[in-house]
Amino acid sequence: MLTVIESPLFQKLWPFYWSEEERGEFAAYIALEREISQAPNSRRFAVPSKGKRLTETEIVAFEAKRDIGEELLQSIRDMKAGRGQAVVSPAIEARSKTGLSQSQFAALLGVSVRTLQGWEQGRKQPSGAARTLLAIARTNPKAVLAVSGK
Repeated sequence: MLTVIESPLFQKLWPFYWSEEERGEFAAYIALEREISQAPNSRRFAVPSKGKRLTETEIVAFEAKRDIGEELLQSIRDMKAGRGQAVVSPAIEARSKTGLSQSQFAALLGVSVRTLQGWEQGRKQPSGAARTLLAIARTNPKAVLAVSGK
């Protein structure tokens, strides 16, 4: 599996910019980008508590006061100190190995796209049968695709 690690700063600030769904899509994208995501063996998505999303005017005012350089350095120090948060989602790895879109993979598993997104974003955990199907898709994606006729 792949690993996505979120720095404490990212965890603190993302709710001001994105909805929970947008953050999940971003995390899924990063996790699937093998050139970006180099950590070897796990991935889990932790969703921090919801914050109030900023308006465009509030974002401009907030950005004007930020010291991006210091924030980046602090993020590096946090990551080196192990304060990042790794997030595991076998659903993303299984889907990526099949090469299917979210809607195609959800239909193959017999679940809604929303349910699949919940698994990929770590908001929900698959049931026993779904967990087994995901394990099969991760270890033998051709078998899952053959059964589905793809």
